[in-house]
Amino acid sequence: MAVNRLGHRIRARCRAVMAARSAAPTPRSRPAVAIAAPESPRTRCAGICDHPTAVPSDDLPTAELLTLHVMRYAASSAPRAVWVAHRRGDKLRATPGLLRAQLCATSNTVLPTPGRLALLCAWKDPASAECFLNTSPVLRWMTADAQRTSHVTLKAMRATGRWHGIAVATDDCPPLTDVEPVLAFVHGRLRPRHAARFFRTNVSVARFARRQPGLLGAIGIHESPLRFASLSRWRSLAALQSYAYGPGAHQPVVQPYKQVPWAVDWCFLRLRAYGNTDFLR
Repeated sequence: MAVNRLGHRIRARCRAVMAARSAAPTPRSRPAVAIAAPESPRTRCAGICDHPTAVPSDDLPTAELLTLHVMRYAASSAPRAVWVAHRRGDKLRATPGLLRAQLCATSNTVLPTPGRLALLCAWKDPASAECFLNTSPVLRWMTADAQRTSHVTLKAMRATGRWHGIAVATDDCPPLTDVEPVLAFVHGRLRPRHAARFFRTNVSVARFARRQPGLLGAIGIHESPLRFASLSRWRSLAALQSYAYGPGAHQPVVQPYKQVPWAVDWCFLRLRAYGNTDFLR
């Protein structure tokens, strides 16, 4: 008798749940929720796996320059730097003149480099960047346990695309001389269906680049598994163009991309560096 009563209660409960589900609105019938746009669009300062906030194309900001802060830690100290960046995110976002700050893992363009982090920042003006480097408590907290730090200012001479919706200005930048080193920044978000193919070909391309006599160094900057960048330093503009457009392992990757893009949100920057670039060796 007790078993029958229990079975009856279970069946009644199941019928009630099914009735409630059938009465609930389907996803198609749910009313759309309007999200009001902010009065002044603001680009977020993000953590390692954060994503940018979309803003209207007419109001996208422009960065006068970028800064890259590379920090090398002991294996036990790197997590604390990540925690500080997330914990102090509000203070970092409140930095005057800062359009975006992205804390990233790094690699040698093929293999990860544990214990090394990179903070890439976009700035409205050089004065804000200089003030951040000299007085920011967040940067001081992040570098407190670092065994080695490098800070470099990057000024664009040529820019294609946007970095997280931020245009990089190329005004007031003198042209390169024939013997002046140049940096190339390539950033994008990989399409998941092309990920396996990209990672297979990236190994051969990175090895081909390492064999180039004009390459002075390179670093991989990884925001997330599918969003990352490379920053390479070349002996001259001619050496960079020979690698990018000349024969070799790079061309078989570039040509198919023109037909079927395997990544989106691309940003290509040709940069002049001011500061310590030893981390690119």
